[in-house]
Amino acid sequence: YCQKFLWTCDTERKCCEDMVCELWCKLEK
Repeated sequence: YCQKFLWTCDTERKCCEDMVCELWCKLEK
């Protein structure tokens, strides 16, 4: 899961379905 204050995105964990985390996931891909 994703913590809103950290905005972490991992391969094993699904990104937040919110706005920011999804963008970060693509950037850190």
